[in-house]
Amino acid sequence: MGGTVIVLGAGATRGADFRGPHQNGRPLPARHAGAPLPALDGDFFDRLQEIGEPDHRQLVDTVTADARWVAKGSVYPTLEEMFTFVEAAQALEGAPTKFLINETKPSRVRSRLLAAVALQLGSALCRPNPGKGNDAFYHCKNHLWLAKPSKHGGAGLAAADTIISFNYDCLIDYALARVSQAWSAKQGYGTDTEEWERWTPGEGRDAPTNSLKLLKLHGSLNWLDRKDKKAPIRLSHHNYSDVRRPKLIPPEWNKQTDDQPFKRIWHQALQAIRDARSMVVIGYSMPTTDLSAQVMFRAARQAASGCLEMLVVVNPDDSAAQRIVRTIDDGPGGTAVIRLKHWKDFVELPTGIWRR
Repeated sequence: MGGTVIVLGAGATRGADFRGPHQNGRPLPARHAGAPLPALDGDFFDRLQEIGEPDHRQLVDTVTADARWVAKGSVYPTLEEMFTFVEAAQALEGAPTKFLINETKPSRVRSRLLAAVALQLGSALCRPNPGKGNDAFYHCKNHLWLAKPSKHGGAGLAAADTIISFNYDCLIDYALARVSQAWSAKQGYGTDTEEWERWTPGEGRDAPTNSLKLLKLHGSLNWLDRKDKKAPIRLSHHNYSDVRRPKLIPPEWNKQTDDQPFKRIWHQALQAIRDARSMVVIGYSMPTTDLSAQVMFRAARQAASGCLEMLVVVNPDDSAAQRIVRTIDDGPGGTAVIRLKHWKDFVELPTGIWRR
C-alpha cells in the first residue's frame, strides 16, 4: 500500500489564504489592490473583467465579447461551456461551410481564450510589474503548510505521498520549491523536465533523489509546450509572465489525456489512487462532465487490493462533497470519512488522523 494522496481542485486555489506569517516569521506579501479572485469555472468571465491593467484590456474585451457571442446574451457561459463550444466549432474549420465565432476562426478564439486563462490567474496570483529583487508571486499559507516538513509545523508529506492537481496555477509548485524537503522538480512531476533547478528548494542544491509526486493532470502554466512531444517539458522560470504556449489541457469535452506526457502522468495518478491508504480532496468538485477523472478514480479504487482507510473531503458545497464520497468511498465499514468546509478546518485537523 502507498501513502497519502492529496487532490487539489480549483476551490483550493480560490480558498487560498495570503495573510499571516511566513515560516520564518516574516509576513507574506499582501496582494496588490484590486487583484481579482482566482476564477472558478462558473465565474471565469466575471473575474476576467476585474483585471485593471490597461495593457491587457484588449484581450479581456475581445475574449468577453467572444463569450457573449457564444451565449447570445448578457449571461456568460461557464469556462467549460465556452471551450466545449469552440471545440465543436473547430471541427467545422475544414468543412465546405465555414463557421466563425464573432467573425473569427474558432482556432484563433481558442488560442486567445487560453491566453486569457493564463492572464486571469497571473493577475490574481502575481504582483504586477515587479521590481528587481521583489517576490513577484504570492504565496498561500495553507499551501505552504501542506508542503512544509512536520518538524517545522507543516503537514509533513514524504516521498511516498502524492499530490494530484487539476489546477493550472503554481501555488503548490512554489510552496514545494520554497519549503519542502521531499520535493525535486527533476523527478516530482511524473515526467522528464528541463531547467528544473529553479523549482527545487535551494535552486536544485541538495535535491532529494526520491521525490514526492506532484501530478498536474491538466498541465501547468510553468510547462512550456514544445513541437517535439517526446522532448522533456521545459519549465518556465516566470510562469504567469512567460505564457508562450503553456502546455495545458483545456476544459473541453474531449480532453486529450492520451497524448504524452499526460498519458504517463494520468497512469501514475491512477496507481497512486489505487495504492493510497488515505486521501484528502480539497476544493475539487468532480464535475459530472469530467468523465476522464470519474473513470480514473473509480477504476483505481476498483483495482485496489486493500480498503482506503481515511477519506477527508474539504468543500463548502455539500453536493460536490457527496459526489466525491460516492465515487471514492470503498463502502460501509471500509473507509472512515471526514467532511470539512474550509482549508483552515483541514489545517487544524491533527495530521495523525489522516496521515498514513
